Amino acid sequence: MPPVSSKVKSLEIVRTWIEDPGTPHASAALEVRNNSGKDVMTVDLMCGDGGVASNGLTDEDHPIVVIKPGDTTILRISFGEMTFGQPLVISSVVYGDGTEEGDERSLKAIHEIREHDRKANKEKRERGPSQ
Repeated sequence: MPPVSSKVKSLEIVRTWIEDPGTPHASAALEVRNNSGKDVMTVDLMCGDGGVASNGLTDEDHPIVVIKPGDTTILRISFGEMTFGQPLVISSVVYGDGTEEGDERSLKAIHEIREHDRKANKEKRERGPSQ
């Protein structure tokens, strides 16, 4: 397991472990606690050039809270998505009130994904149901 840290002060790494070790499906898992008083809507986990996001804002008309205040969630990243020799870092967060915290590169990527999702959802609404 690589070193693990958080650039987001209010997200605490409770524990880490490896799931399915020795298999092609091996992944790193982190239990993360939201110590803020705000809903977490998106959290980004990076490892070098690879990463995963838990994103509750894919459809902004129907947002999903990723971690409620005081609660925990499990973040997973497969070894194939990680850059060997690099640390695992909780790099950014978007809160329910619209505030953000973390690494600028990570936040920029989240903004780009959200813009893509907005366009895709708009096109889907314009096409109408079942098209």
